[in-house]
Amino acid sequence: MNARSSRATHLARRTGTATIPKNVYLLLGTFLVLEYTRIPSIIPVLGVLRLQFLLTLLIAVAWFRYADRNDLRHPIVRWVLAFTFLCGLSVFYTPNTRAAFNMTVNIFLYLVAVILPLLAFVRTTDRLKWFLGLFTGSCVFISLWALTHAGMGPGGFITDENDCALVLNVALPFAVALAGWPAQTARARLFWMGGACLLVLGTVATMSRGGFLGLVACAAVMFWYARRKMRVIGIALVSLLIVVPVAPLVLPARYMDEIRSIGDPNDGTRQNRLYFWKLGWMMYKANPVLGVGAGNYPWTVSDYEKQLPPDQLFQNRYSGGRPSHSLYFTLLPELGTAGVIVFASLVYLVIQTGRRVQFRPPRSRAKSVRSRAPSATADEPIPAEQLAIDRVGRAVITSCLAFLATGAFISVLYYPSFWHLCGIAASLGTIALRHRQATTPQAQAAQPGAAARIPST
Repeated sequence: MNARSSRATHLARRTGTATIPKNVYLLLGTFLVLEYTRIPSIIPVLGVLRLQFLLTLLIAVAWFRYADRNDLRHPIVRWVLAFTFLCGLSVFYTPNTRAAFNMTVNIFLYLVAVILPLLAFVRTTDRLKWFLGLFTGSCVFISLWALTHAGMGPGGFITDENDCALVLNVALPFAVALAGWPAQTARARLFWMGGACLLVLGTVATMSRGGFLGLVACAAVMFWYARRKMRVIGIALVSLLIVVPVAPLVLPARYMDEIRSIGDPNDGTRQNRLYFWKLGWMMYKANPVLGVGAGNYPWTVSDYEKQLPPDQLFQNRYSGGRPSHSLYFTLLPELGTAGVIVFASLVYLVIQTGRRVQFRPPRSRAKSVRSRAPSATADEPIPAEQLAIDRVGRAVITSCLAFLATGAFISVLYYPSFWHLCGIAASLGTIALRHRQATTPQAQAAQPGAAARIPST
């Protein structure tokens, strides 16, 4: 390859015009489906083949071959790398170095297998719709599995009922976004609305109280974004009048008892969680900067229990090997204040990306941006691509808040859901930037090469 063709290839990568072979999308899609459907867990022979690991290697090769290295400068990528660094650093001081190493590898593989490939290869709304369809469809499969297997997931990190509920709650806003995708056929809209209903039913089947709170968070954010709130309230009231009388007949027998027990101070599960959270807070106060190390709460919890009076031990025994049962009380004791800063920065970037890509009517835009150019009228229709970006932006925010609400009761810091959401947000921000540049030729002409820059999210 001569210097001229090399420069042309590099320019094509930076401007997003490089041709990506279809088999690259096949690799990414296959990895995603296997990651969530857990087919290798269902069919043990496939698990022996380590298909996900092999796909990760092939996706990494494809990224080095076709991607733009400037993706490494994206703010979300940088903060994920910072989180990976913190996990890796803990290998040198934590009691269980193997656990810290495993958590480090997990986060790094999320970056290599999903976040960077999404930035590199999913760079149009059509490709984003394709990816979200695979993700949501895989989660609908999980929901069907939960409905037929007593609320449990098909395997891996989704086996536990609470973990299964979290994955379904994260997917729910994207099912709604796909149902409202511009120019969507009536059949596709009905399909995705049916998928959204199945995701809700799957969460109910898990009997997870954290899953219920995640559903409440989803409903609250969706109501906030609803344009016709009074209409939504009316539909909700009518639905309640229909659902409440038949709920005892439709819902699992213990579901309402489980939900009511959320506020019961004598509930054993509640007391158990509060006990582990107290121990996590003790760990954090003793190790406020870097924590006890990634993945090491279960391996150090008994050391702090020994500091308690014997009569305060939960069920009169030590809890070595038990998790904290909370996203936050995993983060605080294991990675300390440094981990909180990094993780909070990622949450902020994800939510800000979802907010900034949304369409703002001309009037609200005029308040925040001073321009002499004439603005569009309020009655001007929203372009289809911008409408799709807007829908996904709202779904990203809703999904993130659902994750934070559900994760308050589950140790899911190192599970894929949030990290894959980071990849979706990063890809969405880049797609939105390119759309804006394509629709504002004056700005593009004034800043040549702007399309190559990473969006400041």
